[in-house]
Amino acid sequence: MDIYDQQLDLQRNLISVTRKIIDSIRDGLEFEEIFGSVARGVRELIRYSHLYLSIVDHHKRNLKVLFSNGREPNLLSATTTIPLSRESAAHTPFLEQYPMIVNDVSAKSETERIFREFFSKGIHSAVVIPLITKDHLLGNLILGHESTHFYSGRELEILQPIADQLAVAVERAILFSNERQQQERLRLINQTGKILLSSLDLSTILTKIGTFVQKRFSYYHLSIWLLNGTRDKLTLTAHSGGYTSALPLGYQLPLTLGIVGHVTRTRNPYYSPHIQQEENYIPLERVDLHSELCVPILFRDEILGVINLESNCVDAFSHDDMTLMQTIADQLAAAIINTRLFQQVSDFNKKLQEEIGQKTRELEHAKTLLMQRKVTLEAENEKLKKLLAQNGDETDFIGNSPKVKNLLALIERVAPSDATILIEGESGTGKELVARLVHGRSLRSAQPFVAINCGTLNPQLLESELFGHERGAFSGADKTKDGLVETARGGTLFLDEITELEPSIQSKLSRFIQDREYHRVGGKEVRVADVRIVCATNKSLHDEAKLGKFREDLYYRLNTITIDLPPLRDRKEDIPLLTQYFFERYRGGKTFSLSRDLIDALEHYNWPGNVREFEGLIQRLCILCDPGEIGVDYVPKHVLGQNGKANGTPLVPSGQTIREVERMLIAETLKASNGRKETAAKALGISLKTLYNKIHRYQIET
Repeated sequence: MDIYDQQLDLQRNLISVTRKIIDSIRDGLEFEEIFGSVARGVRELIRYSHLYLSIVDHHKRNLKVLFSNGREPNLLSATTTIPLSRESAAHTPFLEQYPMIVNDVSAKSETERIFREFFSKGIHSAVVIPLITKDHLLGNLILGHESTHFYSGRELEILQPIADQLAVAVERAILFSNERQQQERLRLINQTGKILLSSLDLSTILTKIGTFVQKRFSYYHLSIWLLNGTRDKLTLTAHSGGYTSALPLGYQLPLTLGIVGHVTRTRNPYYSPHIQQEENYIPLERVDLHSELCVPILFRDEILGVINLESNCVDAFSHDDMTLMQTIADQLAAAIINTRLFQQVSDFNKKLQEEIGQKTRELEHAKTLLMQRKVTLEAENEKLKKLLAQNGDETDFIGNSPKVKNLLALIERVAPSDATILIEGESGTGKELVARLVHGRSLRSAQPFVAINCGTLNPQLLESELFGHERGAFSGADKTKDGLVETARGGTLFLDEITELEPSIQSKLSRFIQDREYHRVGGKEVRVADVRIVCATNKSLHDEAKLGKFREDLYYRLNTITIDLPPLRDRKEDIPLLTQYFFERYRGGKTFSLSRDLIDALEHYNWPGNVREFEGLIQRLCILCDPGEIGVDYVPKHVLGQNGKANGTPLVPSGQTIREVERMLIAETLKASNGRKETAAKALGISLKTLYNKIHRYQIET
């Protein structure tokens, strides 16, 4: 999830919790119900072990704290009354009117009773948010946790708008319990809340609120003014009552003029029982006004606008009217903020959809190009496979040592049959070359020789590559594809690094070897392919099977004939012939002779990378050396012994694995090739793709 999605989810959660609190006001809930609604909403946003709601009594002498266990956020477990004092943490926000975080409750529990109460409940850190309306402290919303230093400033940002709405709910509950005669007014505030929830269009909300309040309470005229974008003028956004025709909607008034401008500047309610005596009063033609009540629409510290009541009677408004209008203004502030957030989210979504549409079109175009390229590459691949099959017998296994002669004799003996062959040998000993020799000397030599490295693909792709897939078998399978068993039909399928197969593929391969039957991925049709299977591994397949890392049934089916390739260190008598062969192959028209030191180095080094490492060194020398005698100047240090002389033991640390040696060989060859990967791949006797895979696998810097 990116940062825009996170912000969007946070805003949606805030809006959801705010609506729950407004619902509690609308439905006329008592303190317990209001608190339960808040507790459930806050738990969706912030972790806590305890949640408290404190209420200041009428005379500000006592603090009533309602406790709730965080594991049962809808139940009140106890009520505690605490005398207020200046050192109390609950009193600090009252004096300063700002929220606070207490990182270590135990440090204050000895001197302050409220913290002793917290500490007795197992709380070690707390967040205290004052519940304020009209600069008037009603109480506190307090979150507690069992760990010290648990909360940061982020919780304040999340809790403040919830506390703002909770303050409205608490004020309503206090008024409801203390002033029963105001039940009708508060019931109508609920109706106002319903209007606020009826739409997310600000103009619609303001028009409905203005008309409803003006008509229900028989006010002469009600108007709602909001600050413009530059915040230097007030814009008439909604009005209802006696003189709506005198001022059009959209009319703008500078902040320096009128009572609405005065309230906006001071951010305090203002009541004038004799408006015509006010210096800030701006008379309107043919409009006879005598009293005016104006309250600010505030969200936290931001002034959003004002609600203005006017009457054609002297002293027409009471303190209750001011309280009611300020309550509606507080609700309206939340609605304004919510609609703004909704508009921001809508604008963001619209922009995001446009960007997604553009990216989708770009991806569709790229997909079309890739599919065209894929068709071209598949055609070229088929041509190359046929070419490789035709030329597979042109390369022979270089050497005349007894081990090589025995190997070639075994190949001649087993090649004509269709038996499955397992080739085992260290990396670089020529396992794929032997597989090609078997194919070239078999009755299938005129048919394709298809090779795949089982360790380079994930299981799903490997299964699809081997057996093919039907259209729609998985995401991206937009057409039916033949597998390699079909591509190699009538010929030989060479599976390199067979020990890297996942168990699920081993099972399917075992059944295929037994019956030569298979299913394409996503297909139900039983298909048959006539191919010869030749496998290779640089591990002991017998040991892997005994350790449970390889299926025994598949091992026995592959082990019909096993060809063991000798490492180069066991047939060093072939080094002169290999030297001649590779110098002839890579000399590029240059004429070379070998110094005695170089010959000693080649013959005494143990060649852990085998023929592949040997070939890479010869190519390196052909590239770097000038015509003439070649010394050991460009021979890697690990091939040489002390003082640059040939050493019978390779300079490889004890216990070094073949993978480590291979990594070192690739790094040295890349360095000798000045980072040119194509040159390095040729020197190592591997494909460019294989080189990239090994660079990524060994995390070699290039």
